[in-house]
Amino acid sequence: MTPPEKEVFEKMNRILDLAGGKPSKVKSIKISETMRLGNDAGTAGVWEPSQNMIVIKRTQLRSLSSFAGTLIHEIVHAKSGCGDFSLGFELALTEVLGSVMSKILE
Repeated sequence: MTPPEKEVFEKMNRILDLAGGKPSKVKSIKISETMRLGNDAGTAGVWEPSQNMIVIKRTQLRSLSSFAGTLIHEIVHAKSGCGDFSLGFELALTEVLGSVMSKILE
């Protein structure tokens, strides 16, 4: 990783704390140059429940906003067990975002 990428990555634990902590089922969070899914260009991150692992594409480390958004998105998948485009996921994501904002603004 480049120094700017490391600086963004080093904020991971603070992001996780704000989002309610790393779910116990998440055993690792990894950065990858590429993603295994068919649409590599559009995939920023993935929760792999069979491996209890979150994988985030390295390009997300270009900005704190991109990395934080992707990390929280994948954490919500792990916490909720819901997939993209589902009401369950949307409700869980809204709950986490509300909690994050409350912690920041209090």
